[in-house]
Amino acid sequence: MRDRGTDEVVADYCWRDGMIIPRRLCPASADTMTNRDLVLASFRTALVVGTILTLLNQWELIQSGSLDRAFAVKALLNCLVPFSVSLYSRWSTVRRPAPTPSARS
Repeated sequence: MRDRGTDEVVADYCWRDGMIIPRRLCPASADTMTNRDLVLASFRTALVVGTILTLLNQWELIQSGSLDRAFAVKALLNCLVPFSVSLYSRWSTVRRPAPTPSARS
């Protein structure tokens, strides 16, 4: 953030495609992510992380072929936890206010 005086703080960065990038590279509509964007990005993260966790934690059960209701619940939880963490962290990052010049000391 550049110091623009004590009366006005203007963010020099925006959120785009899951990354924080300089404002000059941002389109006008990239200032905030919609709830749908947050959920979809978190879903993609959960799908990858949940699949990896399920493979790591349940490999013997998958190899044996005896997939039951307990396996389905564990696989669902392996996706639900990363989804919740990812959604919360993305949401809290997007709604975090820009620091004021006095807070940058």
